[in-house]
Amino acid sequence: MIRAILRRSFPIALLAVTLLTGSAGAQIIEPPLEDNDEGLAYTALTTTPVGAFAPMAEIPSLWGSTGRMQVHGQISTQDQGAGASNRNFALGLTVPTGFGLLRFTAGLIDYVCDDDELFPPGEGFDLDCGAGYMGGVDATIPLIRPFLGGESASAVSANLVVSFGASTNDVAKISYEDPFDPAFSTTIDVTGTSWSAAVGIPLSFIAKSGETIVIPHLTPRIGYGSAKAKIEAEIEGDEQELSLKGADLRPMLGAGVDILFGQSGFGLGLGIQKVFADESEVLVGINLSFRAR
Repeated sequence: MIRAILRRSFPIALLAVTLLTGSAGAQIIEPPLEDNDEGLAYTALTTTPVGAFAPMAEIPSLWGSTGRMQVHGQISTQDQGAGASNRNFALGLTVPTGFGLLRFTAGLIDYVCDDDELFPPGEGFDLDCGAGYMGGVDATIPLIRPFLGGESASAVSANLVVSFGASTNDVAKISYEDPFDPAFSTTIDVTGTSWSAAVGIPLSFIAKSGETIVIPHLTPRIGYGSAKAKIEAEIEGDEQELSLKGADLRPMLGAGVDILFGQSGFGLGLGIQKVFADESEVLVGINLSFRAR
């Protein structure tokens, strides 16, 4: 049971491990986690910009973008089940280079929890979910450059994308007071750090009509995630600590449709991202962009 839960995000994985491995009035015991690499790799990828957002169609030299910086806003959400979810927000800056594009991203993770669904009402639990901070960089190198001539045209594009990301997370604080023995109380803090990397080849079909470009795209990737979680508990004044760490390679697949609105420089995209792991969920995201003139 613990192993399956670990393949979820921080709110589910770490809170469940904390509670399932502790007993009232006793020490927190190191759990028998022989195979937590997959779950913690999934956590690392989905709590860093590498896998926390839907992919964007960034295509070097498309429609005069050479030499122009772009500003991006990204929003995504991922339901983790059992009353928990992640809401991610980020701002990014894409800078043209001699080899292609570099994108820098900084963002926030908002961990959302439903106390009543995670813990039975009246059992003495008080849950305060926290937030995480993440940053990353992506390098895009063109493999197949599109050519769009005339008012109406279409083309295909392929790029090589290499991504790196990291995050630090104050996931949650759990307080417990025994309803039948108020003298017994527990406070648990869950924190964690992650870093990740991925390599992929985004494939795009570009359709131009007048001053509007529509770009459906597909991004297969292979990602590597490494996460370390620390669970600190104070049980009747006795401080205990449990650390979990793991790393693994995970396949990833993103898809979406972007629309660029002519010379205004504005773009809008809707997409999904999937990091493949046992019981993993699909992330849904919206991307906004503005290209400098």
